Amino acid sequence: MKIINDSEIETVSVEDLKVHPNNPRKGNLKALSESLEVNGFYGAIIAQKSTGYILAGNHRYMASREKGVTELPVIWVDVDENQAKKILLADNRTSDLAIYDEEELADLLQSLDNLEGVGYSEKDLNMLLGIEDNNDDDHELFEAEFRIVVTCKDEQNQVELFEKLKGEGYECQLLML
Repeated sequence: MKIINDSEIETVSVEDLKVHPNNPRKGNLKALSESLEVNGFYGAIIAQKSTGYILAGNHRYMASREKGVTELPVIWVDVDENQAKKILLADNRTSDLAIYDEEELADLLQSLDNLEGVGYSEKDLNMLLGIEDNNDDDHELFEAEFRIVVTCKDEQNQVELFEKLKGEGYECQLLML
Protein backbone atom coordinates (compact mmCIF):
# COMPACT_ATOMS: atom_id res chain seq x y z
CA MET A 1 0.00 0.00 0.00
CA LYS A 2 1.31 3.42 -0.88
CA ILE A 3 0.70 6.60 1.13
CA ILE A 4 -0.21 9.42 -1.28
CA ASN A 5 -0.66 12.38 1.07
CA ASP A 6 1.49 15.12 -0.40
CA SER A 7 1.56 17.19 2.76
CA GLU A 8 0.69 17.51 6.39
CA ILE A 9 -2.63 19.09 7.29
CA GLU A 10 -2.65 22.67 6.04
CA THR A 11 -5.17 25.39 6.85
CA VAL A 12 -6.52 26.66 3.53
CA SER A 13 -8.95 29.38 2.45
CA VAL A 14 -12.26 27.89 1.31
CA GLU A 15 -11.76 29.96 -1.85
CA ASP A 16 -8.86 27.64 -2.80
CA LEU A 17 -11.12 24.59 -2.74
CA LYS A 18 -13.87 23.46 -5.13
CA VAL A 19 -16.55 20.84 -4.80
CA HIS A 20 -15.75 18.04 -7.21
CA PRO A 21 -17.90 18.50 -10.34
CA ASN A 22 -18.33 14.73 -10.76
CA ASN A 23 -19.32 13.89 -7.18
CA PRO A 24 -22.42 11.67 -7.45
CA ARG A 25 -23.01 11.70 -3.68
CA LYS A 26 -25.86 13.80 -2.28
CA GLY A 27 -25.04 14.68 1.33
CA ASN A 28 -27.37 15.62 4.15
CA LEU A 29 -26.20 19.17 4.80
CA LYS A 30 -28.66 19.64 7.66
CA ALA A 31 -27.21 16.68 9.59
CA LEU A 32 -23.64 17.74 8.78
CA SER A 33 -24.35 21.30 9.84
CA GLU A 34 -25.72 20.10 13.17
CA SER A 35 -22.69 17.87 13.69
CA LEU A 36 -20.35 20.76 12.91
CA GLU A 37 -22.22 22.97 15.37
CA VAL A 38 -22.09 20.40 18.18
CA ASN A 39 -18.79 18.62 17.50
CA GLY A 40 -16.78 21.15 15.52
CA PHE A 41 -14.84 20.37 12.34
CA TYR A 42 -12.65 17.35 12.94
CA GLY A 43 -10.37 15.66 10.45
CA ALA A 44 -9.42 17.25 7.17
CA ILE A 45 -10.65 17.72 3.63
CA ILE A 46 -8.77 15.63 1.07
CA ALA A 47 -8.18 17.67 -2.09
CA GLN A 48 -6.41 17.20 -5.40
CA LYS A 49 -3.36 19.46 -5.46
CA SER A 50 -3.48 20.33 -9.17
CA THR A 51 -7.18 21.30 -9.33
CA GLY A 52 -8.30 22.16 -5.78
CA TYR A 53 -11.15 19.66 -6.26
CA ILE A 54 -12.32 18.03 -3.06
CA LEU A 55 -12.04 14.24 -3.20
CA ALA A 56 -13.26 13.52 0.34
CA GLY A 57 -15.31 15.98 2.35
CA ASN A 58 -17.37 17.79 -0.32
CA HIS A 59 -20.45 18.05 1.88
CA ARG A 60 -18.55 18.97 5.05
CA TYR A 61 -17.04 21.76 2.93
CA MET A 62 -20.49 22.94 1.77
CA ALA A 63 -21.95 22.81 5.29
CA SER A 64 -18.93 24.71 6.63
CA ARG A 65 -19.23 27.41 3.96
CA GLU A 66 -22.92 27.70 4.77
CA LYS A 67 -21.89 28.44 8.36
CA GLY A 68 -19.53 31.19 7.18
CA VAL A 69 -16.26 29.32 7.71
CA THR A 70 -13.41 30.92 5.74
CA GLU A 71 -10.63 28.36 6.30
CA LEU A 72 -10.54 24.57 6.58
CA PRO A 73 -7.91 21.92 7.27
CA VAL A 74 -6.79 20.20 4.06
CA ILE A 75 -4.53 17.33 3.08
CA TRP A 76 -3.41 17.70 -0.52
CA VAL A 77 -2.87 14.66 -2.73
CA ASP A 78 -0.91 14.85 -5.98
CA VAL A 79 -2.82 12.50 -8.28
CA ASP A 80 -4.00 12.53 -11.90
CA GLU A 81 -7.67 12.91 -12.91
CA ASN A 82 -8.30 9.17 -13.11
CA GLN A 83 -6.88 8.48 -9.65
CA ALA A 84 -8.75 11.51 -8.23
CA LYS A 85 -12.08 10.10 -9.48
CA LYS A 86 -11.24 6.68 -8.05
CA ILE A 87 -10.55 8.25 -4.63
CA LEU A 88 -13.80 10.24 -4.84
CA LEU A 89 -15.79 7.10 -5.64
CA ALA A 90 -13.98 4.83 -3.19
CA ASP A 91 -14.44 7.26 -0.30
CA ASN A 92 -18.19 7.28 -0.87
CA ARG A 93 -18.68 3.64 -1.78
CA THR A 94 -16.63 2.05 1.00
CA SER A 95 -18.77 3.98 3.46
CA ASP A 96 -21.92 2.65 1.76
CA LEU A 97 -20.68 -0.92 2.06
CA ALA A 98 -20.21 -0.74 5.82
CA ILE A 99 -22.81 -2.25 8.15
CA TYR A 100 -23.64 -1.63 11.78
CA ASP A 101 -23.68 -3.96 14.72
CA GLU A 102 -27.12 -2.68 15.74
CA GLU A 103 -26.81 -3.83 19.35
CA GLU A 104 -23.47 -2.03 19.71
CA LEU A 105 -24.92 1.05 17.99
CA ALA A 106 -27.92 1.12 20.33
CA ASP A 107 -25.62 0.75 23.36
CA LEU A 108 -23.39 3.57 22.13
CA LEU A 109 -26.35 5.88 21.47
CA GLN A 110 -27.80 5.12 24.91
CA SER A 111 -24.48 5.95 26.55
CA LEU A 112 -24.67 9.58 25.37
CA ASP A 113 -26.16 12.43 27.39
CA ASN A 114 -28.21 13.42 24.31
CA LEU A 115 -28.31 12.65 20.59
CA GLU A 116 -27.61 16.18 19.39
CA GLY A 117 -25.04 16.30 16.60
CA VAL A 118 -24.79 12.57 15.92
CA GLY A 119 -27.33 12.25 13.09
CA TYR A 120 -29.61 9.92 15.04
CA SER A 121 -32.95 10.78 16.61
CA GLU A 122 -34.83 9.31 19.55
CA LYS A 123 -37.07 7.67 16.96
CA ASP A 124 -34.00 5.98 15.38
CA LEU A 125 -32.88 4.75 18.79
CA ASN A 126 -36.35 3.43 19.59
CA MET A 127 -36.39 1.52 16.29
CA LEU A 128 -33.02 -0.06 17.18
CA LEU A 129 -34.39 -1.02 20.57
CA GLY A 130 -37.61 -2.39 19.09
CA ILE A 131 -39.71 0.17 20.97
CA GLU A 132 -42.85 1.32 19.21
CA ASP A 133 -42.81 5.10 18.94
CA ASN A 134 -46.31 6.45 19.54
CA ASN A 135 -45.08 10.01 19.82
CA ASP A 136 -46.77 11.99 17.06
CA ASP A 137 -44.08 14.61 16.58
CA ASP A 138 -44.02 13.94 12.84
CA HIS A 139 -46.37 16.88 12.32
CA GLU A 140 -43.33 19.11 12.89
CA LEU A 141 -41.96 17.86 9.59
CA PHE A 142 -44.83 19.51 7.73
CA GLU A 143 -44.66 23.08 9.00
CA ALA A 144 -45.08 25.52 6.12
CA GLU A 145 -41.92 26.84 4.54
CA PHE A 146 -41.71 29.07 1.52
CA ARG A 147 -38.79 28.34 -0.77
CA ILE A 148 -37.46 29.00 -4.22
CA VAL A 149 -35.48 26.31 -6.02
CA VAL A 150 -32.94 27.59 -8.53
CA THR A 151 -31.25 25.20 -10.93
CA CYS A 152 -27.54 25.95 -11.26
CA LYS A 153 -25.27 24.84 -14.10
CA ASP A 154 -22.79 23.21 -11.69
CA GLU A 155 -21.74 23.12 -8.03
CA GLN A 156 -19.37 26.06 -8.39
CA ASN A 157 -22.23 28.18 -9.80
CA GLN A 158 -24.37 27.02 -6.86
CA VAL A 159 -21.74 28.13 -4.33
CA GLU A 160 -21.32 31.51 -6.05
CA LEU A 161 -25.09 32.16 -6.10
CA PHE A 162 -25.34 31.03 -2.48
CA GLU A 163 -22.64 33.50 -1.42
CA LYS A 164 -24.30 36.32 -3.36
CA LEU A 165 -27.76 35.71 -1.84
CA LYS A 166 -26.36 35.22 1.64
CA GLY A 167 -24.45 38.49 1.24
CA GLU A 168 -27.77 40.19 0.42
CA GLY A 169 -29.22 38.95 3.72
CA TYR A 170 -31.23 35.96 2.50
CA GLU A 171 -31.37 32.82 4.62
CA CYS A 172 -29.94 30.19 2.30
CA GLN A 173 -29.07 26.51 2.23
CA LEU A 174 -26.95 24.60 -0.26
CA LEU A 175 -28.83 21.54 -1.54
CA MET A 176 -28.12 18.91 -4.13
CA LEU A 177 -31.20 17.14 -5.51
